[in-house]
Amino acid sequence: MNSTEQLAHEICVARVVYQFYPFIGGSAIHIQELSTKINFYLKDQIIIAPNLGDSCREFDENFGIKIIRTRVLSLKFIKRMPILPLIDLLYSFSVYSTLKKMERPDIIHVHEISNVVYCTIIGKILGVPVVGMLHGSGAAYSKTADIYETVLAELCKPNASIVLDDLSASINKFGK
Repeated sequence: MNSTEQLAHEICVARVVYQFYPFIGGSAIHIQELSTKINFYLKDQIIIAPNLGDSCREFDENFGIKIIRTRVLSLKFIKRMPILPLIDLLYSFSVYSTLKKMERPDIIHVHEISNVVYCTIIGKILGVPVVGMLHGSGAAYSKTADIYETVLAELCKPNASIVLDDLSASINKFGK
């Protein structure tokens, strides 16, 4: 084992996700595959994901990587109010509480744009570097989502960004 491989085997990663089982497709599948393939190379890996009730219990017990399910706001719709930013913000408080109770990881690896920004703040508070993985841009969905994403990107950038979307506005917004 060379020195790089040895160093990797000493790293503990907390992977923060919002889209995870029982969701399917896109980033949810990517996170499952990445976690499984990289697990051998890490000292420890924990996935922090929303608690979506009993539908996740069997999957979590059989996945082979520890999953901590944390509270998430379950508001579906409030008339004329963009609710997703509020849900993302409140979820970040649950993530912070969970991370604060854990043995401090070496890296916080975060998926999705809002979580990247909020967890970058959490990482600065806890003194843990954050790697953000972006799965596309909100601009593809609406002008409001594009503005929200741009504001978040200007407020806070992670220690490193990985963009899994070619020709996306994300790379320009979150690049250092």
